Amino acid sequence: MKAEIHPNYVETVITCSTCGTVVNTHGTVPTMRIDLCSNCHPFYTGKQRIVDTAGRVDRFNQRRDAGEKAQKVAKAAAKKREKTDTRPTLPELSEAEKAPVEIAPADAMTSDAS
Repeated sequence: MKAEIHPNYVETVITCSTCGTVVNTHGTVPTMRIDLCSNCHPFYTGKQRIVDTAGRVDRFNQRRDAGEKAQKVAKAAAKKREKTDTRPTLPELSEAEKAPVEIAPADAMTSDAS
């Protein structure tokens, strides 16, 4: 092996910032901080727990609740408008008015003036 091309291999202390577990091992850096370890990760513990970083789950729930509230308000306003609408409605068409109208062919509509 070539000399001076490999990183220094030192004793490393890995610390979990969630549960505080400390693991001693070897690596190229003296200390490591991790968010989750096998002692607190839901996959390994079997416990369902939401890992919330920077309040993202709370912000999502607030946006969802605000959206649902806005939909309810919009529905209520639409029902209120429907009940208080005083605009005249179109009368129903008679059967004769509903009958299809014949359209003249395109060549009959052109003039022969040259």
